[in-house]
Amino acid sequence: MRIEAVLSVAIFGWISVQSLYNPSPGVAQRIYYAFVVNNPTIPALRKEYGDLLLSCGLTGEAVKLYEDLELWDNLIHCYQLMDKKAAAIELINTRLTEKPSDSRLWCSLGDPLKSQEIDLPEHSGLWLVLPSTGETMRNGWFALGSAALKSRDVDKALDAFTRSFIAFKEALKLKRDSWQMWENYSEVAADIGNFSQAMEAIVQSGGSADSWGLYARWHRLRGDLAMCSEALLKQVRSYQGSDLWKDKDRFVKFAHASLELCKVYQELALRGSSRRELFAAEMHLKSTIKQAVDFSDTEEYRDLVVCLDKLLIPVLCSFEDVNRNNLDLGQVSIGSESHNGVDV
Repeated sequence: MRIEAVLSVAIFGWISVQSLYNPSPGVAQRIYYAFVVNNPTIPALRKEYGDLLLSCGLTGEAVKLYEDLELWDNLIHCYQLMDKKAAAIELINTRLTEKPSDSRLWCSLGDPLKSQEIDLPEHSGLWLVLPSTGETMRNGWFALGSAALKSRDVDKALDAFTRSFIAFKEALKLKRDSWQMWENYSEVAADIGNFSQAMEAIVQSGGSADSWGLYARWHRLRGDLAMCSEALLKQVRSYQGSDLWKDKDRFVKFAHASLELCKVYQELALRGSSRRELFAAEMHLKSTIKQAVDFSDTEEYRDLVVCLDKLLIPVLCSFEDVNRNNLDLGQVSIGSESHNGVDV
């Protein structure tokens, strides 16, 4: 079914592009609308059709179209997808004879060569034309940093990663919903030691359960327990689902995250005057223990029960404090009323 859907989309695109060559209606009728309708040119539509073929996996058909349109960058990309490294290198070298200062071509030449046994300093040199052209190609800078790092040129690697970090930061202003870009941004930020930005990027990329746990540990090290509790709560929620009470491994991870969350809630309650966190931890533990009866023989389940028992002591104490305060307030109000009665 998927192949039929792909073919139908490709055929529809081909018919749409070919219909532009239809001579009817004539030029005399169409000329009136030339400056009214924002109609793209035929080469632009053919390129869009080629991109459609490529997205459908029809790389061979896309190659023919790109060759006809002389879209060399797209053609090089197709060769790399088809693992035709020799053809890609030959085409790049041919293009470099015409445009020796084109940084994109040098970057494209670096990609097929990176898996070959070559001198890494020479490999990194393929990217050095990039700074002279003023390009902000984030992938190019990242590749330069990787090549320099493998050749133990730390200064060059740090400079390249820093420039890649800046380029990614500018790109994210235009495309903040791309999780792939956020992941690459986090890797570059970690490489240059900017761990706060790396943590932010991990969260923005969608945040798996492990990512939320890492984010929580980061805030805990910084002493921000409020943000730590929020991250742990999101980690706990990411484990929840219909399969939680059937999958033992998933329950174990859920239990560990829940225990960490309750510990942070206890610390927050000790630091502040509010006991709201204790009640939230109590409700969460009671609900978890009730639903996880099938895992009662596990160590994690017993840890949850022990944590609840320890948690109930300060909760009961808080209830006694509230009742005592209410009783004291009641006695004060009664005394004030009798005093008023005597005055009258």
